[in-house]
Amino acid sequence: MKAEAIVFDMYGTVANLAAVTKACEDLVGDSARFGSLWRLKQLEYTFLLSLMQDYKDFWQVTLSALQFTMDVTGDQLTEGQMHGLMQEWLRPEPYEDVPGVLEELKRRYALAILSNG
Repeated sequence: MKAEAIVFDMYGTVANLAAVTKACEDLVGDSARFGSLWRLKQLEYTFLLSLMQDYKDFWQVTLSALQFTMDVTGDQLTEGQMHGLMQEWLRPEPYEDVPGVLEELKRRYALAILSNG
């Protein structure tokens, strides 16, 4: 059997999540901790909601995770700052080697993204 397609996860596989953490740098005390906790809680909420068969879209889960992260870290963000951080999820930056690899792969395979995002 020959593979005809390759499917990738988006965030953390194709897209580098460091861009989201970088966007936090001027807004919170410890951007690395803030970004890591935000992503961890985002994934935890996704997994728990899936287990409970209680669908919430990516935007709702990500906002809830952001609010949790602010509560834990004590960082206070305005609605505008929160909106700006949320928008970073819509502008994913690929890892440096991704564009070249995808270019090569698409010559031989159909490519797709399969993601909870």
